[in-house]
Amino acid sequence: MSWKCVCKEVNNPDNSDICINCGRKKPKYLGVKLDINITDNMTEKQKAIWYLMISYNYLHKSEENRKSVGELSQYLGNQNYNQVEIESKIRNFKKKSEDNCFSCLNILEKVSAISEDVQFEDTNGFIQSVPSIKSDCYFELGSIYFDKKEYEKAIEYYNQSYDADPNQVSIYNIAMATSNQSVGEDGLFKKKKREEGEKIKEESVIELLKKTIKYSPYSSIGIKSGIMLMDRYKIFDYEK
Repeated sequence: MSWKCVCKEVNNPDNSDICINCGRKKPKYLGVKLDINITDNMTEKQKAIWYLMISYNYLHKSEENRKSVGELSQYLGNQNYNQVEIESKIRNFKKKSEDNCFSCLNILEKVSAISEDVQFEDTNGFIQSVPSIKSDCYFELGSIYFDKKEYEKAIEYYNQSYDADPNQVSIYNIAMATSNQSVGEDGLFKKKKREEGEKIKEESVIELLKKTIKYSPYSSIGIKSGIMLMDRYKIFDYEK
């Protein structure tokens, strides 16, 4: 037997308490029934689930819009396509993606005002809850800013993703965003001399990779982090 995680991993062993892909805890399905007679008023809990499903829809729209950005980006520089039109569409999809994330978070506030302890099973059989949707929404915002190369803002949102629903992928992405930050006048380490800043950045990335491995060493992200530690930094023991 296996269980599904909100990160779309479906091969988690039933006796495992955390996801082998992202490190999230195994969800506890509350068995909420959504059968509502249209002539009846919704209970507060049913209303919370309704809001939760709407927030999830906004998140899904954001993910779809960012996917469209990636698909359109492959045509940039290809003179067989109208570059002005392509760039305009990309800007539009980027804005929609970010706007949908904030709509998702705003609706989640309505859910939380009623009850944090609500969930539903989506069409793919994944259990969605306030923490999981909020975490995914902040992760999506982090990825939007990562794509913009605004790494400091990306780190902020990846941290919020981890705080909402602790997961291994957020830690790893914080490491990647830190690794991509510039050192100097325009970077996060702008108050440091370049040599000192590079050293601090490297130490920060190493510690984040070690934390990623410790969270779940046998996951795909844990293995990927180990390979990076060995190949890039020549570190073969994440505990030291």
